[in-house]
Amino acid sequence: MIVLDENILDGQRVLLEAWGIAVRQIGADLAGKGIPDEKIAIELQWLRKATFFTRDAGFFRRELCHRRYAIVVLNVR
Repeated sequence: MIVLDENILDGQRVLLEAWGIAVRQIGADLAGKGIPDEKIAIELQWLRKATFFTRDAGFFRRELCHRRYAIVVLNVR
């Protein structure tokens, strides 16, 4: 399952959905807006094979690594 951080533009979510990719977004489908990074990591542990995409460099931390999910930190404008 693809999980998008709330900082990913809505147009990207729409594009993924148009391609038939199952996608959820923090603040819209999972958890609440403004949830702390550590709480997102806990939420991801409950999902099956989640890949979390974010633009938040704060997720580039070893202590957030876990075998139940993957984190992709995008360094883009």
